[in-house]
Amino acid sequence: MTWNQLKQHLLAKLEKEGCDPEVKPYLDLINSVPELITSSSCYGRIVFIDLPGFSKKNANFLWKIHRTTTFEEAWEQLNKAKGEFIWLKNDSLILHISCKNIETATKFLRVKANAGLKRGGVFSIAPERIQIELEGTYKLGLPVKKKEILIDESYFRLIIEEANKRMEKTAESWERFTQEFEKEFKKA
Repeated sequence: MTWNQLKQHLLAKLEKEGCDPEVKPYLDLINSVPELITSSSCYGRIVFIDLPGFSKKNANFLWKIHRTTTFEEAWEQLNKAKGEFIWLKNDSLILHISCKNIETATKFLRVKANAGLKRGGVFSIAPERIQIELEGTYKLGLPVKKKEILIDESYFRLIIEEANKRMEKTAESWERFTQEFEKEFKKA
């Protein structure tokens, strides 16, 4: 598959499958560069996930948002959640990028470093592309329900405050990424 075919294939897949609306402007910015294409992403999220046996293979997302939340909203969702072993997870940004060549990959990794994103790098090299993954560090995860809610309202309120702070830090990471990306790829 040529680079142009790959890009068209991944853009069509993105159009068909969609993405969380919060991340779309960032994907559009990246995909506007001919030598780059996004393959998967997440803006950042707060979720309740049923993780029986700690296996993602059998995991079931019970509630998922890509923004901050209130204690009341989250507490209501926790009370409604049904599953074997429910965790509250707060995931930071995730971004998978395919680069046409080593020069583009090098520029993209410079954006990552200059934006202060600590996790990420090349995870695959193939004749038609170099794949890079970026992952934010603002994460949180803890079990919250196993038949019954495991934590009291006061502690849950603290956890939601912390999850919201991490979502705000994730939003700041996206803004720094955008600034550095535009410096590197949108030069006149």
